[in-house]
Order: sequence, then structure tokens, then C-alpha cells
Amino acid sequence: MSRLERTALLDRWLARLLPKRAGLALVAVGGLGRREPAPYGDLDLILVHDELADITAVADEVWYPIWDSGLRLDHSVRTVEQSVRVAQADAIAALGLLDVRRIAGDQELADRLRHALATTWRSKARRLLPLLREERIRRGKLAGDTAYLVEPDLKEGRGGTRDVLVLQALAAAQLSDQPSPAVEAAYGTLLDVRDALHRTSKRRTDVLVRQEQIPVMRELGLQSEDDLLRSVSGAARTIAFATAAGWRGVESELGSRRGAGTGSSGRGKPVRSPLLDGVVAHEGEVTLARGVDPSDDAVLPLRIAVAAAESGLAISPATMAVLVDRHQPLPDPWPRPARSWFVRLLAAGRGIVDVFEAFDQSGLLCEYLPEWKRIRALPQRHPAHLYTVDRHLVETAAVAAELTRRVRRPDLLLIGALLHDIGKGGRHDHCLEGAEIAGSVTRRMGLEIAEIATVTMMVDQHLLLPHTALRRDPSDPATIRLIANRIGDRLDHLGLLHALAEADARATGPGVWSPWRAHVIADLVGHVTAALSPDVPTTTRPAKVPESVDQWKGSALRVGMRPDLDGFEVVVNAADQTGLLSQIAGVLALHQLEIRHATVSTVNGHVRDIFSVRPLFGRPPEPSLLAADLRSSIAGTLHVAERLIARERAYFRASRVVQPTEVIWYDGAATQATVVEVRADDRAGLLYRLTSVFEEAGVDVISARVETFGADAIDVFYLPTQATLSGQVRRRLSQMLQTAADRP
Repeated sequence: MSRLERTALLDRWLARLLPKRAGLALVAVGGLGRREPAPYGDLDLILVHDELADITAVADEVWYPIWDSGLRLDHSVRTVEQSVRVAQADAIAALGLLDVRRIAGDQELADRLRHALATTWRSKARRLLPLLREERIRRGKLAGDTAYLVEPDLKEGRGGTRDVLVLQALAAAQLSDQPSPAVEAAYGTLLDVRDALHRTSKRRTDVLVRQEQIPVMRELGLQSEDDLLRSVSGAARTIAFATAAGWRGVESELGSRRGAGTGSSGRGKPVRSPLLDGVVAHEGEVTLARGVDPSDDAVLPLRIAVAAAESGLAISPATMAVLVDRHQPLPDPWPRPARSWFVRLLAAGRGIVDVFEAFDQSGLLCEYLPEWKRIRALPQRHPAHLYTVDRHLVETAAVAAELTRRVRRPDLLLIGALLHDIGKGGRHDHCLEGAEIAGSVTRRMGLEIAEIATVTMMVDQHLLLPHTALRRDPSDPATIRLIANRIGDRLDHLGLLHALAEADARATGPGVWSPWRAHVIADLVGHVTAALSPDVPTTTRPAKVPESVDQWKGSALRVGMRPDLDGFEVVVNAADQTGLLSQIAGVLALHQLEIRHATVSTVNGHVRDIFSVRPLFGRPPEPSLLAADLRSSIAGTLHVAERLIARERAYFRASRVVQPTEVIWYDGAATQATVVEVRADDRAGLLYRLTSVFEEAGVDVISARVETFGADAIDVFYLPTQATLSGQVRRRLSQMLQTAADRP
């Protein structure tokens, strides 16, 4: 029996129970009011009257036959005025009363009730909606995400049927449009599953538990449990995404997002705060800057994604629609800027969850990563898993962003975390299938051969450490040799697998990454580390060395610039002097040039520093302007530090959670020098801050290597050994470097 047939049957029966009298009507709310009663659901009925003296006796005539039939009844007896008072005081009750529908009795009275309730909702929405949202947040936390849970709550979960009623209520308050056809279709899918669940379980329930999934699957004519859960997940994701957009619209309409840093000035005309090149914050959302055309810039969608993830703001639906309609597809392989922005997106941590969902809903995610389709909304079969496979991968990448200080290649950790379970859903071992798929993905991303090999190793071996630590003796030489062979005797691979094991477990569910599990894996890693040769920091690409030192000798300061693969290359030639490196770094930061890589060399008192930079906005400045500002900075007439602080205050500050900076000292890693490695969050002026520390401490920098991986920077400095021998000096420098890098 369909929902409409069930509604008609109940309406006819209930109508016969009501005496025909003026000033009396029987109305339905809830599921019956919406003409979608559940097979084992409650009947939500109101007996509305115009101050009838014998209303109690009349109510008994109506309610007792319902109770005698065995149906569950939620009932009340009210006048129109009493119903309005209830709607004014209780947001949840007001939400339910919006579905009021006459079943029998006085038509004029029922119409008056419906009109009064609708008017009350519109007039009291400003006060009631925050209360309604608080309650939805509370229930959503208890029920979880309908789209991602293995045992989803079809009604109260985030993205469940209750959220569609909220969307309808927002429209009734004239604060948003009616739910889209896609949302209505998704709502129908969840109702179909709910009805099948009631019929097969023969009871009232909204949670699709495991033992009911096969009967429900068969009731709906589906082929597998995965098909069932994927249909639920797809529907819930559509609803959850629309609900989030609906609430943002309400917040904008009611002015709750007014204030600095969210794209609104608080009074008057909303302002546009720059986020990244071509991207601004406007009225609490990430939007395109004026005059920017996505068809002119293939990397623009990724910059928008980064801006949203780092700022914590949602992408404007209008902007997303423009991206879908006018974006330029990425070439194969991706250009280096696309790869850099994608890694920076992954490094944004928790902010990527909503961004990935927005790109998934728009279809752009599967365009960039076609392999994502195989695991989209794919349910997990292990009871420890909270999320579907695709959400688990995003969660793992978000956790991995907190662990990037522990590895030499944070970019590869993030990519490996996102792809580690990409092989699930196939017929063979998901580690082996995943490694093959990851190879295809990373080749399309444009990674180098060695980098591809590292990521495929991570995907293939991502279970190696947890499985071995829990089943083998970590001190046994055979165990150590097993691990060493699998990682090619490379400690950098060991570090990546260790971080990935933690991220994977923490993203699986509560309690999976327990102190005991962390200890046994760390113990195994410690034994393997001790057995392998000490790790030595290396650069990821060779420094560019001139053919002859004579080419760049001379006391005159010269600045040159030429296009590079990922922006521009700035070359500075000058006579060596104290603080020169920090002055150069400061001037580059002042001109909004993001340093991606740097090679600093000093020979016989002459300096040649090469910086690979990328303009944060627009085109880079002329080399002559950089040279002029550098001369002014050296002369003391340009106060770089003050200008940098003022510039940072003028721009929107991202909300990305920053990890503490790590400072690592290496002895014996270089001839006649001590190496110090700083792992920090990449930000404007970072190199300037760090090199200023050495200048303040009176320690020369012999040479330096700077690399940026997404949102992380690894800066390696070669210092005179004699100046950094004592532990006291190193502790002082470490503290100064950490303070400089972490300073707001």
C-alpha cells in the first residue's frame, strides 16, 4: 500500500469518528498531515474547537475507537488561540503544526487555524529559528550523519527526513526557497526506505540497523546491502548539503553573520574581503571576485576550495554553479600550481570535509578524481568504522594534516591518506588494487616517478605497521627485517607509514586509536628506526648552481626575475652582509610573493640567492622595484617588520588549526656545518621571521634550503658548527625559532 493510499484509508475512517457539529474539526499534523504516514507510525491528531462546553465528551468519542484499534495516538484538544500560544512558545511544536491538514469537521475553523499558525510562524521566525537550530544540532549530534553511518538514523540524523521539514519551515517563514526537486526526490527515497523498514521489522523504528538491511533491501527490490546504503547515503548527502545552505541563507537574512572577517562590515553595504587571487569573502560565503571568469583559469576552482577550507566559510551556491558551468578542465598531467593548491587544500584539516562535500555534490570532485566514483557512498563492513569509505578517506586526510610535522614529505602523507582505501569496493585485496589506482591518480596529478612510488607504497602497505605490531614481537630481528624490506630500508617511508597508521585509526571511530595501540606501533617503529642508518635531511630537488662563481661576483646588488613552472624565479646577487637573507625574504613577503622553494649560496663573500615564488594576487612586481625596496630595507629606511604586520591585519585571517613548530638539529649531516630543520606552518613572511632569529642571535647562515608542501614549510639552515655546539645555544635558538614561526 502506498503512502497516499494509506492516507486516504485513514482519512475515511477518522472522518466517521467525528460528530458533525459547528465549531469542531479534526485535523492531522506530522506524517498524516503531510500525507505520508508510516506503516507503524503514530497518528498525530488535534481536535480543534470554538470553546465547546462538552469538548471532553466529544474527544472521548473520537480517541477511544483509535486506542481500541491498537494504533498509536498522539493527540491534543485545543482552540485556535491555544494552538497559537503553543506555536509561539515551542519551536519544535511550531514546526509540527505547520503540517496541519483538515480531515473532517468545520472547514472555516480548520482554515482559520492553518492561517493563524502560518502567520505566527512567519512573525516569530526570528526568535524561533535559533531555538529550532539548537535542537536540530543537539539531535544531529546524538544521531550522527545519516549519509555516512553504517546504521543510519533515517529521521533525526543530519541529512535525515527531519531536515527536509526544516527546509520547508524556512520556506514557510519566507527566508528561503522551497526545497529543490533533487531534495524532494531524496526525501522520497528516505521515506521509501523507512516504510520498507517498518514493514519488514513490523514495528516503529527509524534506525536502519544491520540485521534489518537485507530484508529492507529485498523489500525494495535492490541487489545488495551496499546498493541500499548507497541510496540512503546519496539521498542524505543531498538533504544535508541543502540544509546547510538553507541555514546559511537564514543567518545572512537575519544578520547573524555580520562582523569583521566574514565579508560584512556590520553596517551598510557588505564588504568583500580578499582571500586568495580571484577569491573573496562576501556575506559569510566564499565567492568569486568581480570580473573573474573561471574559463580563464583552470586552477581557480582549487583556489576557491582552499579559501573555503582555510577560512571555514562555505562556497556560495551561485559561485559553485558558475564553476560547474564555466570551469576549465585540468590537463593531464595536472600543472604544478594545481598540484600545489590541491595539497594545500588537504592540509587545511577539518575544513576540507565540507569543501569535499560541496565539490562532490557539484560533480567536480569526480571530474578531478574519476576513481572517486568507485568508493563514493560505499559502506564499510567492519563494525569499528563510523563512516562510508569516501568520508573515511576525507577524515583520514583531515587527521593527517595534524601530523605533517612528523614527516619529511607532508604532501605525500596527505595524498597517501586521501587514497589509502581507494581500492575498496573491488574483488581483490584492497591494498593491492588501491596501490594500482593510486599510481594512476598520482601520475595524472603530475607527481615525479619517485613520489608516485612512495604514495603507492603507502597505499599498498598502510596496514603493515598496525598488523605487524599487534601480531609479532617488535624486537625480533625477523620482524624488523620484514618491515625494513617492505619500506626499502628508508626511514622517511617508515615515518610516513607511522603517521598514516595513526591518521587511519583516528578517522575510523572512537577508541580505535587507543593508548595501547599507539604504544605498540611506536615500539615497533622504534626498533626498526634503531636498526636502520640515521636519517639525514636532504633537499627534494638539486640547487641551481651557476656555471662560474665569477658570473655573480661584484658588490652591486642586482635582482632578476624570470618565469618558472609554478610562478616566477627571483635571483638576487649581492655582496654578503649580516642580515641580508632576512631582508630579502622580508621584501619578497611584503610584495605578496609566496616563497615555494629557495636556494641560498655564499662563496668568497658573494651571495647568490634563488627563490621560486608565486604571487598571492595578480602579477609580480618589477625586479627594479624589488631591488629598490631591498636597498631601502638594508639602509634602514624601509621597516619591513612593521609593514608586514600591518599588511597581515588588513586581510582575512584563515581559521585553519596550526600545529606547533618543530625544530630538529642534525650533527654530521653536513661537512663543516650544523644543520637545523624547521617544520612550520607556511605563512607570509615565515622565512623572514626565521632568518631574523639568526640575525638577532648573531649566527651566520652559511646556506639554506626552503621547501613548501601545501600549507607546510620545511626550512633547512646550514650554520657554523662552532657557533652552535653548546646545548644552551641550541635550546635558545630552538625557542626563538618556534616563537617566531608561531607568533600570530
